[in-house]
Amino acid sequence: IIDTFAQLREEHNAVEQDNRSFCLICGQEAAVFDRQVEGGFAQHTDQVHNIWQYLFFLIYLKQKSEDEFTGQESYVSAKHKAQDVSFFPL
Repeated sequence: IIDTFAQLREEHNAVEQDNRSFCLICGQEAAVFDRQVEGGFAQHTDQVHNIWQYLFFLIYLKQKSEDEFTGQESYVSAKHKAQDVSFFPL
């Protein structure tokens, strides 16, 4: 049991480190933004690639009638239904 908890803690720490070191949307390293962008990595993940905005958009699409979709909404919805994440700006 102790080994299991230690392994889970290590996995959790690795995920947390990735979240602090890389953008979840575009995969760029935090150091790149900190060197080249005013506001750095924090501004990038809060404003440009805020993961919560992507989640809210997908929920919005699930609640909206497909007959009322715009072209972009249809595209993202179809990709999401096919479990294709290529609509993310990777």
